[in-house]
Amino acid sequence: MEYYHLYMDLPSFLTDLTLLLLMTCFVKVITTMSILRYGLGLHGIGFGTAVLAASLGISWFIMQPHLGDNKLEVILSSPSVHRLEQVESTLRPFLEKNADTKVVQRLDRLQERVAKEPQTESVAEEQKPLPTLVLSFMLGELKEAFSIGFIIAIPFLVLDLLVANILMTLGITQLSVLFVSMPFKILLFFVVDGWTLLTEKLFMTYV
Repeated sequence: MEYYHLYMDLPSFLTDLTLLLLMTCFVKVITTMSILRYGLGLHGIGFGTAVLAASLGISWFIMQPHLGDNKLEVILSSPSVHRLEQVESTLRPFLEKNADTKVVQRLDRLQERVAKEPQTESVAEEQKPLPTLVLSFMLGELKEAFSIGFIIAIPFLVLDLLVANILMTLGITQLSVLFVSMPFKILLFFVVDGWTLLTEKLFMTYV
């Protein structure tokens, strides 16, 4: 297929990065964690590194059932000419299970419009092309990540509004609202065991 040749032209480190970004849960995890980071008000570079490390760890945990039994090692150790075929055979069931069917149908209609000829019923029942499957999977992942992020951001927004009203009532204008509300947001996240809850929520979206 034509996308095999495009994939083979990439350097090996880019092929591994493509595998990580496009065909696993990493996009959803890092997006959700980034929303959490900004909700807590932790915009520093150091915490960004911690978020990236935590996202990699959560992604590894979620993908373990799908990449267990040394499947990941087999993929990464395979020659570049066969690597995408190995990736597709390993992760296609995961992608098909978690891809948004509505997005897949809309992408099919877009491709029909470009081709200017409708797909026959036999073609529509065939296996979906990998680019269509990956794109629909990623769009669905971003949609779910923003849904989870919205639920996460609401309590932090309420805390920011409460702190802003209290500071305004007291006539304190020298202090930043984010600076004052950050300890309370961290305390709230700690009390509800936010890391565990967030990991469970992300994991359950693939069950």
